[in-house]
Amino acid sequence: MVKPFDRQMKRLAQTSPQTLLQWFLPGAEYIKELPLNLELTKFDVDVLLKIKWHEHEMLLHIEFQTFNDLSMAERALRYNVLARIEHKLPVLSVVIYLFQGGTLPASPLCWDTPSGHTILDFHFLDVKLWEMTTETLEKLDNHGLLALISLTQDGARRHPVKRMLTTLYEKPEDADLLVIGYNLAMLAFKKRSPADLEWLRKEFAYMQERFEESPFYQMILERGHEEGREEGWNEGAHSMLLAVIRAKYARSDLAELAEKIVRSVNDRAVLHRLVGEVAQSSTPEDARALLLANIEGPNLQH
Repeated sequence: MVKPFDRQMKRLAQTSPQTLLQWFLPGAEYIKELPLNLELTKFDVDVLLKIKWHEHEMLLHIEFQTFNDLSMAERALRYNVLARIEHKLPVLSVVIYLFQGGTLPASPLCWDTPSGHTILDFHFLDVKLWEMTTETLEKLDNHGLLALISLTQDGARRHPVKRMLTTLYEKPEDADLLVIGYNLAMLAFKKRSPADLEWLRKEFAYMQERFEESPFYQMILERGHEEGREEGWNEGAHSMLLAVIRAKYARSDLAELAEKIVRSVNDRAVLHRLVGEVAQSSTPEDARALLLANIEGPNLQH
């Protein structure tokens, strides 16, 4: 079962793999995402990227761990070896721990025999997000990492979360990161304070109200006018809705359903409300029900 926090981290990897490359291997070149299922044993990894490091191809393997797992080092080793055998490339493994809890296995993982012989020294990178401060994260100068601000030591607070939302809101190309940052903040606030959670929901609703003033909306509107159409706002809402769906439920059939929504609904208030409702949904089934309700409801335009 994929945990909610893990799901959002995987969305980040799919949406912005360069964010992870810049974090762990600055200067590396992203080639493509590889299948997560390792054919040799049917094990699934969280992230497996084919990259180029100074003209040499290699793999970056990443695991997201919500809390401690004493077997994590052995698991990382198993995935590392299997990925290397299957793809015939060297593999760098990284474990990202999201929350504090218990004892964490340290790198390197060492295997010795009673006779004193060293069998294995397996080195992997480990990151403890809950130890990082917002200042440390921001000093990395890695724009995509802003979505993780609520998982840092002092980040699950209104001020840093608002700063993150505002920064990502300003750039049209950050629509997916904005939704991931919002979702992670919502999950973090659920663990802390109902009052902060309500504030976050209102903040996101306010951002929706400001949608028509945003650079994202203006870009879409201008494109619509250039093409001789007056429905620029509709296309903008469509793009925002798709960004929410991609960030929350990648590889689902919901994008096609969202397409039908935009063709059917000409009420911008309905579309903007739907963006917020889908963003706060918990499962693809919940999101699908919301979309279907709007197709079948009184706002359906023929």
